[in-house]
Amino acid sequence: MFITKIQTLFIGLCVSAIGLCVSAIGFTACSNSTKTAANSEELLLHGNIKNADNLQIYWDYVGLQQAVPLQESTLSGSGGFELHLAKPNPGVYRLRIGAKNVWVVLNGGEMDIKITADLNTISDNVYEVQGSPASITFRDSYKKVVAHTLD
Repeated sequence: MFITKIQTLFIGLCVSAIGLCVSAIGFTACSNSTKTAANSEELLLHGNIKNADNLQIYWDYVGLQQAVPLQESTLSGSGGFELHLAKPNPGVYRLRIGAKNVWVVLNGGEMDIKITADLNTISDNVYEVQGSPASITFRDSYKKVVAHTLD
């Protein structure tokens, strides 16, 4: 129960602090992936989730009070996915597969994000995110909160 309260507090603090951190995070470069969004008003979210073949995935905006589902899709037979999303506002989002989440923090300038994970280890925050440096920082900090090692 204690960890759940800490995790909830951490997510709430991160969502609140996004506005303060967006300008600092916004200057980092995006992925050099060969895929690109169709236009500058679109975010390409793609990747592969091992051991999640043909499952439903959901793209949600995570607010302070609730999460808002924005789009859903089905993973391919090999766990691949590709979502073409309207250009999102800065904030905290999640790619949800059942009860498991990949946290994505956006500064609003991202155009191409690639997520690679295994459904069996997502709960341990073991996943890769390319094209969103803020998401990597969030994931690494979240791991430290759960492990009680955050300074």
